[in-house]
Amino acid sequence: MDFLSQLWIPIVVSSAAVWVIAAIIWMAMPHRKSEWSAVGDQTKFVDMLRTFELRPGNYMFPFCGSKTDMKDETLQRLLKEGPMGTIHIWRGMRPMGVCMLASFVFYLVVGVFVAYLGWHAFEGKPNPNYLHVFQITGTTAFMAYTFALIPNGIWFGKPIKSIAFDVIDGLVMGLVTGGIFGWLWPSVETVMNADVVGGMGG
Repeated sequence: MDFLSQLWIPIVVSSAAVWVIAAIIWMAMPHRKSEWSAVGDQTKFVDMLRTFELRPGNYMFPFCGSKTDMKDETLQRLLKEGPMGTIHIWRGMRPMGVCMLASFVFYLVVGVFVAYLGWHAFEGKPNPNYLHVFQITGTTAFMAYTFALIPNGIWFGKPIKSIAFDVIDGLVMGLVTGGIFGWLWPSVETVMNADVVGGMGG
């Protein structure tokens, strides 16, 4: 676990930076605000949903649970005429503080994995080339923040615009993460001091 003792500073700093960037993206930037639209008469829509007494979870319409269902004429008509979509139901508004804390923990976990891959890519050597650190850690972070979202968009009809927003936002977070790891990667002096302290403790 040497990488944690040597890279905990860039892990924490990059996680905090991404946390702030994500907050700015979702609360202040215009592109995410244009991603969602009202359903029209939302009071009527919500009242209608309430009559179904749906429990929290994921729902698809029309729903096909098996190959046999695909032969059903009613289902075929619904699929042909549309609309099709998914609905995610949850219990009320989640506490903002809890969500923000959980997000920060997620960014920390990503930072740990970025540090792990970077540390082994450079075999724990101090003072590697800044650009190389930036490339490895930035690419790793970009993949973590972006790639898993794309298949979900492909299979469940997410608009191309929203997928593009995910990629752009993930790229920004990856670039910032790579920049911070390159900037704060341990120097020779830092590693030597840590080895000395470790030796004294042993």
